[in-house]
Amino acid sequence: MTRREIAALCCRVVALIVLAWGIMYLVIAIQAIIAALAGTNSGRYGSEAGLFSGEVKYYGTFGCALLLYSMALTWKAPLFSAWMASDDSTPVTRPELSAEALMPVACAGVGLYAITRALPTFTRAVVLMLSTDTTLDGILGDDDWKVSLLADGLLAAWGLWLMLGNRGLVRLLMWARSARSPTLPPEPPQQTN
Repeated sequence: MTRREIAALCCRVVALIVLAWGIMYLVIAIQAIIAALAGTNSGRYGSEAGLFSGEVKYYGTFGCALLLYSMALTWKAPLFSAWMASDDSTPVTRPELSAEALMPVACAGVGLYAITRALPTFTRAVVLMLSTDTTLDGILGDDDWKVSLLADGLLAAWGLWLMLGNRGLVRLLMWARSARSPTLPPEPPQQTN
């Protein structure tokens, strides 16, 4: 791989991370819209009600901006790599390290990063349930917890898909289905004397 190919690959990896952040902010915005439509945020306690509350505007705008930035990084990676690296055509890596070989590794790394970003929320929820009298229904009844768990659940699912890939997920599901307890063959009749 040349220096420009490595720089373009780095742009695409950063675009995956930015995409994860954008999706997380959009999920929070969608949850705020759902809460506004359901009437759970009805202007009580000085909070602004409606579809155009500050929370919806902020998270929606920021999420869309991150998605656009991610798309620009992905589509214009060769242009950005021309600014970042020299136009030296001699490879700086061995021939077996191509962009096609490194992209799955980069996707797995971004998937692991996404999962590690999502795990603290689930850990906090479990610790809260174990250390206090809070139940799972109490946590899911709170809008802040619901938004956090939904956003981080989607982030963790996306990270798992990036780590395993679509074929890896199919293999995992096939393994889980085949891991059922096998039916034992009938025992032979015992002879009595």
